[in-house]
Amino acid sequence: LQGIIQKMREERARYETEMVHFQDIRRALASKAEALFERLGMPNVNKLIAQTSDSMKGSWTTHGLRSAMGAFFEGASALMEDVRRQSIEIQKDLNEICARLNKDFGLARVHPVSLTLVTSLLELKKLEAKGESFRNSTVVIVTEQNRVIERFFATLVGEARRHFEHANELARNWFRDVGMQIFGSIQAHKMAIDREIETLRMVHENLDNLSGQVQTLEDNRQSLRNEIEMLAQLQRRIEPPAH
Repeated sequence: LQGIIQKMREERARYETEMVHFQDIRRALASKAEALFERLGMPNVNKLIAQTSDSMKGSWTTHGLRSAMGAFFEGASALMEDVRRQSIEIQKDLNEICARLNKDFGLARVHPVSLTLVTSLLELKKLEAKGESFRNSTVVIVTEQNRVIERFFATLVGEARRHFEHANELARNWFRDVGMQIFGSIQAHKMAIDREIETLRMVHENLDNLSGQVQTLEDNRQSLRNEIEMLAQLQRRIEPPAH
């Protein structure tokens, strides 16, 4: 019985220690997701768009318009490439976390799905080539400045924005799926520990009941012994003396 009690205490201590580690992992993952989404977030894209708009509207020459267009695509490609590199680093961190969960806590080995932003980056590069053709075309020279700006933003900038929105959606869905993989494994591990603790509790409870039943039987046996002794004494009293 003492061995079972000690085992329960050890399992509960292990459970509490692991839950602390799992909460730390949850916070670390949330922090990494926040950093990725902040970099990929639309506020950064909107800021780049606003800067481009100001530069183009403030330009008095065709050269100024073309430079602003080129700067937009350079900034957009650099932003997407930066996010792509950041996502690769996060995936490395996630793989290390999953390996540690398996090694240190015995969780089932999880292999996180991969996030690839290469497609988004390639699409942005294709769009940049289209933008290059547009900014070097005669349209920029012969068309009124306001019409050039309007056309540039309605087509090329609008499409670039959609690529970032798509990449943002991909990243969020990816992180949700990875979270479900990792925390699903943690939840399964937690449930296994809960079942083990519950089994030990039931065994402990059954042993307590058995101990009580044994004590009851022992008391009954002693009571019967006492009754037998009393009957023996009574019998000796009523038996006639031997001649």
